Amino acid sequence: GEDIVVGARIYNMSGFSAHADKDQMLALYKGMEQKPKCFFVVHGEYDSASHFAHLLNTELGTATYIPNYGDTAVIDGTDWHIEESQIVVAAPAIQSLRDYLRSFEKEYLAYKGRMEQIVTHDPKRIPDVRGKLDKIRKYIDNVMKTL
Repeated sequence: GEDIVVGARIYNMSGFSAHADKDQMLALYKGMEQKPKCFFVVHGEYDSASHFAHLLNTELGTATYIPNYGDTAVIDGTDWHIEESQIVVAAPAIQSLRDYLRSFEKEYLAYKGRMEQIVTHDPKRIPDVRGKLDKIRKYIDNVMKTL
């Protein structure tokens, strides 16, 4: 029952499909003078949202996040973080896997930073680093196909 002033611009997209309109949405985002630090992809089934989030990440170099039910995005200026929902309590095995994946994600980000440092100091190493990353991506793609 309380009015709260929000310093944001609100846009109404009269309708779109995550499948049919992703190219138009991507073109809109590419045309932005100042890109957001993160896109929160909340439309569609997980597979299509995941595909679109990956597209945004690879095409724009912008972070993406697909929230779970009840998650809260805390935005402070240009910084943000996620407070995970306590509404949905996962089975211990699922929670263990989520924790493992979060750890894996943090390690990946550390590796990413290190690789960027390496190629910044020695650009001749880019083809080698890229080749190794292509092998990792191919392996992960194959693993995902079997799940």
